[in-house]
Amino acid sequence: MDALSDCIGAHVISLQHPTCEQLKTKLAELRVFAPHLLQDLPEPEELAYGRRVLYRNEHVEAILVHLPPGGETLLHDHGQSICTAIVLEGRLLNECYEPQADASFTLFASQPIEADGYLVSVPDDFHRMSNPFHDRAVSLHLYAPPLSGVRSYR
Repeated sequence: MDALSDCIGAHVISLQHPTCEQLKTKLAELRVFAPHLLQDLPEPEELAYGRRVLYRNEHVEAILVHLPPGGETLLHDHGQSICTAIVLEGRLLNECYEPQADASFTLFASQPIEADGYLVSVPDDFHRMSNPFHDRAVSLHLYAPPLSGVRSYR
């Protein structure tokens, strides 16, 4: 790991089975690293967005997400993880979906999240993040426990 990952790890290493509110508190602390995080963004490769794991232990995982203009994630869940994220730069659109009996999904909420705004997701939430705006969007996500069993839907 690099020095920035070590600093992030030092801030979150004490978390064991945190709540979404505790993750939000840590993200507020980690906000001071935004200038460094914005210098070396993960670029889209196979996906329409860039993603980099910054830190991971058995209790928590920190991931930086870069959504360029027009970028979006697939509709997905977070397995058994809770997630709290902060928008570091730009703004993004978070769309929440409800599964239907025929295996389709129905959009039930669409929320723009501005810079310094938060997004919270719990197990059994289904969502997609997108950037329909003209400037890039960058967000920092904390997951507990680390992501596993994530499912994506087309």
